[in-house]
Amino acid sequence: MIQSAEQFVFLRSSNDIHLYQQAANDSATEEIWHDVIKKYPDMKVWVVRNKTIPLSILEILSHDEDVNIRHAVGMKRRCS
Repeated sequence: MIQSAEQFVFLRSSNDIHLYQQAANDSATEEIWHDVIKKYPDMKVWVVRNKTIPLSILEILSHDEDVNIRHAVGMKRRCS
């Protein structure tokens, strides 16, 4: 489980494939996802691509000002 926004950024930025995949597959609390979005807006697309992201976070990001973020949300299969 991802324990902080900083850990998510570290994992996602890693050159180690196992750590990189952890950012895509591990879960985190909604609070941590909110922190990532707030502190690291350039990581929003990677938040969307996380396989365990809660629908409530996808809903927030579906209204993002960045068309690329909204597009990424729209491409999620489980998105309503």
